[in-house]
Amino acid sequence: MDTVLQQRLRLAHHRGQLTDPQGLAVATQILIALEAALKLAFAVTLQTGGPLLFPVARLQMPALLAAGVTFLVWFRRCQANAHAFAPERLTFTPGMAVATWFIPFLGLWQPRRASLDLAQATGIHRTRLINAWWTAWLTKLLGVPVLAITFALADYRGSATPWLALANTGTATLALLVIGRITKAQRTLLTSHE
Repeated sequence: MDTVLQQRLRLAHHRGQLTDPQGLAVATQILIALEAALKLAFAVTLQTGGPLLFPVARLQMPALLAAGVTFLVWFRRCQANAHAFAPERLTFTPGMAVATWFIPFLGLWQPRRASLDLAQATGIHRTRLINAWWTAWLTKLLGVPVLAITFALADYRGSATPWLALANTGTATLALLVIGRITKAQRTLLTSHE
């Protein structure tokens, strides 16, 4: 590790600017996995019927909101750490990196930029995993209306829900891997200055 980074880490640690993202990462991963499992359970119960359909349906939105909020808190914490590691590699402040998720139209690519910057500032130079996750997320996001319209126009009597649940599962799996990789890299840097 170069001496500039070591000095930055020591100074940021002394100022209390560094926080271990592990706890938030685990919580985020659990909630994302739960949300994906609920989507799959809903797709199965929608096809087969049964008494679990409405309870599972009611749990989907709270699980999605909890996973989204926890992810954004984890993302901000990692962005703040990255600001201490390599601020020159970041395009956005930690708050702006989170805000990019909510900006219409720009939210389709700016969060990817913030994620790539975060990875690179943390020492991750191979970005294929982030690109795969982002591609899956965009495909899922844009595929929902396309699939629904296609099924409606084709007068398909089935449901698009199983396909959407599978897309969501793939996206969730890649998100879990991205969270794990960034968290591991940050923890390595956090412990290297001690």
